[in-house]
Amino acid sequence: MKNNSNFIFCSGLGSTGSSAFINLLQEYEEINVFDREFRLLVDPNGILDLRRDLFDNWSYFKSDMALRRFKNLYSNLSNRGLGPYALLRHSSVFKDFDEKCNNYFNELIFEEYDGIWYGIDTLLSRVIIKLGFKKRGYLNSRKMYIPNEIDKQQFDLITRSFLNNLFLNKKNSFKRTVIEENLLGFFATEISEILPGSKIINVIRNPLDVISDSIRVNWHACPQNISKYIKFQKLAYSRLIEKENTYRKSKIYGKSILTLKFEDLVLKTEKTRFEIENFLEISKLGKSANKFFNPNISKKNIHIYKRFLSDEHISVIKKEFDFFLSHYNYQ
Repeated sequence: MKNNSNFIFCSGLGSTGSSAFINLLQEYEEINVFDREFRLLVDPNGILDLRRDLFDNWSYFKSDMALRRFKNLYSNLSNRGLGPYALLRHSSVFKDFDEKCNNYFNELIFEEYDGIWYGIDTLLSRVIIKLGFKKRGYLNSRKMYIPNEIDKQQFDLITRSFLNNLFLNKKNSFKRTVIEENLLGFFATEISEILPGSKIINVIRNPLDVISDSIRVNWHACPQNISKYIKFQKLAYSRLIEKENTYRKSKIYGKSILTLKFEDLVLKTEKTRFEIENFLEISKLGKSANKFFNPNISKKNIHIYKRFLSDEHISVIKKEFDFFLSHYNYQ
């Protein structure tokens, strides 16, 4: 079956080893891999949130706030500064990132005007309004946005065009683009609607090693206390399995999204590589060159929990994640 999308997403839940899969995909000449995470789709206030608020959860103010937050997100992703996303600086990776994002934004809005409502006002603006100043200016108003009168399918077409324009470079010979963006395993249905034919490789790893690796690198997004971290991660894994069951019922699992183990890539490299090639519908690599991915190096990242966790913690984690270990056939 011929693939009708250029996009391959490689995703995990943090410390799951998705970078190893990225390295493997770099071995293929037809594939282009970007050198940092893309955070414009599933991050809070990104494209998926914008889509929901413009169509599924619409109100005057939800649409205004969603557009405002999305614009703030891509502005932060573009700039090198002291704010959120400063280290990712997408403008250094994507040609004309600011211009393309602004053009996309302008396609989604009908009009902007000076206005105010409780979600964006200040005490000063309210005082000025009560004093009777009818002329709207910087102190008593903000830019508000009216979305274009389009449906969800039209939104998807505009978004698809934007993403293709952002990622595809006519000057190169790459046929496919690999994008690393975590947490996509929760949103495969929406991604497949926006980008039909796109593929998501969802990477999982033994929770014992995930927790150990997070401790080792001091991942600040998770709790430092192991008991709290277990609850933090358990919620994500239970939701992931629920989502996968939904994908199987809707028959997009194995077609749009596939979950693979980090351990299988390392210990069963050839078998897993052929599985990836069949799922992505790409040319067979033959014998792996190991130019970017070397399983012998990655083996060091299996069973690292023995160096970082006490016997008591190991026992607790195995018990708490038994549902996950059983579901994915971890021994």
